[in-house]
Amino acid sequence: MKNKRIFGLFNYVLKPLLTALVLCVATNNAFGTCDVTNAPQAANSTSEGWMTITTSNWVLYGIYTDIKNSQDPLEITFGETPAPGPSFILNTQGVFFVDWGNGGPVLRINKLDTQAYRYFLGAASGATTIKIYSNTSTISAYSDHCPAITFNPQKTNVKGQGCGGAINAAVGSQITGVGGCLGCVFPTLSSGAQPLFIGSFANLSGLTSLPSGDFFYKNSKGITGEAADFQFAFMFHNDTGLSSNTTLPEGYFNSLTKAGNQTFYGMFSTSTVADITWPDGTIYCSTTK
Repeated sequence: MKNKRIFGLFNYVLKPLLTALVLCVATNNAFGTCDVTNAPQAANSTSEGWMTITTSNWVLYGIYTDIKNSQDPLEITFGETPAPGPSFILNTQGVFFVDWGNGGPVLRINKLDTQAYRYFLGAASGATTIKIYSNTSTISAYSDHCPAITFNPQKTNVKGQGCGGAINAAVGSQITGVGGCLGCVFPTLSSGAQPLFIGSFANLSGLTSLPSGDFFYKNSKGITGEAADFQFAFMFHNDTGLSSNTTLPEGYFNSLTKAGNQTFYGMFSTSTVADITWPDGTIYCSTTK
């Protein structure tokens, strides 16, 4: 009887667990076998794979830890934010990890397409800095008309095409800091394809300073080569908290070799900042360059 119980325990409990574990380990680089498919916290109804990661999901947690230790994240600081809490819209195909900065589980996003999806903490939050990482080897496509990621509280509409609805009206005043390395998370692809950041940080009245000079390129990772048309257009548009003497930090765009058509159009145009002084001393009118 004891042997039957042991056999039953192995056959119906341990064996399935071991099988799943082997499959997870064997295919952990694919980010697929261990995934849980659910309705996403999204701006539309299309399904995608996503899950929260804790130490109990040890294979995926290990992958996240490896990326965390090797990549500089995009960091966004929020003040106290009402429900649904810190929010953003992602338009990039690939695998991403979001640390909400509250000590809770990390969100893993397996983005299957370049459609607009909205992600949010799902609850009111105190002051926090969220960190976003990516498995850059899984980024296979960027939208050709929408920003790769956006925190713009207003609806982004580019070339007559919608790029997701409004995020959360409170975000505009609650985001007080943008930093880390945006280009490390959304780098230029080997094909030369560039991420767009059209209006990504526009209408953030709580933002009072620009991110540092390595925001686009750091430790040999980031945005390089020839810039895309409108790539940074309106990126910090209408950020009324920026002072009139704002100067572009040293290092911005040093990794680019050539600008495209209106690459920087309206990048810093606000009600307070008329012009931006670039590192080479050139003054570009914010509404034309």
